Amino acid sequence: MGESYVDLIATGSDDSIQIVNALLEVTSLLEFDISSMTFNFWHRLKRNLIKRDSYVSYGSEVAIEAEKNRRLQVFRPKFETLVSLVSFRVEYPEDYHTFSEEDRRDFRHVRYAVSDVLLDATEVLGGDSTLKLLSTKLAQAYGSCNNEQNPKWQPVEAALFCIQAIARSVSIEEREILPQVMSLLPCLPHHEQLLQTVCSTIGAFSKWIDAAPAELSILPPLVDILNKGMSTSEDTAAAASMAFKYICEDCRRKFSGSLDGLFQIYHIAISGVGGYKVSSEDSLHLVEALSAVITTLPPESASRALELICQPVINPLQELIQQGDQVLQQVPARHLTVHIDRLSSIFSNVKQPEVVAEAVYRYWPTLKSIFDQ
Repeated sequence: MGESYVDLIATGSDDSIQIVNALLEVTSLLEFDISSMTFNFWHRLKRNLIKRDSYVSYGSEVAIEAEKNRRLQVFRPKFETLVSLVSFRVEYPEDYHTFSEEDRRDFRHVRYAVSDVLLDATEVLGGDSTLKLLSTKLAQAYGSCNNEQNPKWQPVEAALFCIQAIARSVSIEEREILPQVMSLLPCLPHHEQLLQTVCSTIGAFSKWIDAAPAELSILPPLVDILNKGMSTSEDTAAAASMAFKYICEDCRRKFSGSLDGLFQIYHIAISGVGGYKVSSEDSLHLVEALSAVITTLPPESASRALELICQPVINPLQELIQQGDQVLQQVPARHLTVHIDRLSSIFSNVKQPEVVAEAVYRYWPTLKSIFDQ
């Protein structure tokens, strides 16, 4: 019924609020299949509240804006309640480790669905206000985690997952909540699922991190977290490498003076030694990350940096060539293409044509030997 009468409900009359309260009761039910039946209603209500077409009958711009603000204020408490009602659903169950692949897929579906509802809420409440609501849950979860003999990481992860889900709606000028969140991340336990979400959160807020005041000095400890993520599991490594890409792309100028540390992370990941669990596919994110930083360097420095990121890629190919054509012909194609794909990514992502042209010329004999086989 709610979806059928959403236009009337959106007027914010006393009768419509009673219907909204009833739908909130349904949303609060523990059975997700029933609760989630209301999610499309909240989406349609949000859309009705924010789109201009809903108010054209009010005539003047002043009247339209006044009515829109009135309705948003009427429904604001309802969407605040909605945030509280859905956010707990993303919490990992205690027995998650026993879940079948189908059960895990269903749980991921729940988390995606809740993310969509939270994004709908941000369009009514505002991203910064929604962040404030969710940060309260994070603070409560972290406080409980610290005060228990057997601390539960799941509520902390759930709150953090919700926060990263609305990242694109939060202003890069936000200065009240996010500094606290970012300072909290290095203090969290390194449980696999929690660490994965921490890494994703860092990546999701990369633009905010770039805009953060320099005196906060939050970037080094966050890079340390990503480093830990790359050595914990394949899932955390995937999240960390993607976050590393976003951080380097958006904060590239902040990294120009600390290339040694970046190269160390990159070389460990690409070489496959040193304990990192970055897959060949995810390693391309690191290639793109370093390429973004190199693009900001002066040509002479960029040329040297480009050589450094190409070395761990080109060296294995040169070693194979040195073993002779017979050995090279027996090498599985995928063992060659993984390196060629990395070189291709480097050359396409470093936006300094002359520097890239020099590198292509330098490495062309090696590549030609591979292509001729």
